[in-house]
Amino acid sequence: MIRCRFSRLRSRGAFTLVELLVVIGIIAVLVAILLPVLAGARKQSERTKCLAALQQLGQGFMLYSANWNGAWPMQRLLWSSGGTRERRWYDFLSPYVASREINPDGNNANDIASPDIKDGNQILWGCATWRRYLSTGPISTHTGYNMNTFPFAPDDLDASGNYWVNQNKVSERNLANLPDPAALVGKFFKQTAWTKPADRCLMFDSIHPLTVINYNKLRPDYCSAWPYVPDTATPFPQQPDVLLFPIDFNRHAKKEIGNPADQPTVNILFCDGHAGFVSAREAFRAIRFK
Repeated sequence: MIRCRFSRLRSRGAFTLVELLVVIGIIAVLVAILLPVLAGARKQSERTKCLAALQQLGQGFMLYSANWNGAWPMQRLLWSSGGTRERRWYDFLSPYVASREINPDGNNANDIASPDIKDGNQILWGCATWRRYLSTGPISTHTGYNMNTFPFAPDDLDASGNYWVNQNKVSERNLANLPDPAALVGKFFKQTAWTKPADRCLMFDSIHPLTVINYNKLRPDYCSAWPYVPDTATPFPQQPDVLLFPIDFNRHAKKEIGNPADQPTVNILFCDGHAGFVSAREAFRAIRFK
């Protein structure tokens, strides 16, 4: 009699096929609901880490300034043909923000990609969303961040009337191609030259190690104002342009490509040391003040 009751209890406790399918369906619905939430949480976490890295880079700029009579590093300093001798902003900042100084003599432009720097816990590669290499001539690596080269914008345009940038007022120098009239002759500028520091961009999410505007007299309109006005005449692109508009406006967005110009999608560092999550339009204006 006891065995019979126990047998009936066991049979009542088992799942039927219909019940099993219902449970599987419920789990599938929960997964479908939770996956986007988890993906959004991961994106937000990566964006927060990126902002924190930019703020630490800002501290590196301040430390560099304290050691170099109030000056900030250049975005790029090239002093031999073919890019065989050059240093970039991350080379200058490395003593203050990395485990070691990288490329001190300018002979190893790709030292930024060495495993201890790229794969270690280094803020020079501080954006968790960016871990790509790009082939850009002698610079075959890109950290995903770029430095604004326009400390005087918008008061850095020459008198030509074509809105070309005065190349003596850029924080980048190309000594290799002098006396080529297109060669950059900028210099190391004092931190105080970057006026309106709470509003002026210093670093930004970028897909390319060049700065945001091609100022070598190829696209003067990019030096004068936001180029996508009206949007119906010049539609905002689906993704950044490597040479003309490298602001990575898709990086921290919900969509992979095709995010609108006015939607916050980009992390930038301001000259006063704070970092912000802004739109592509706001990032451009913080760089060019136009």
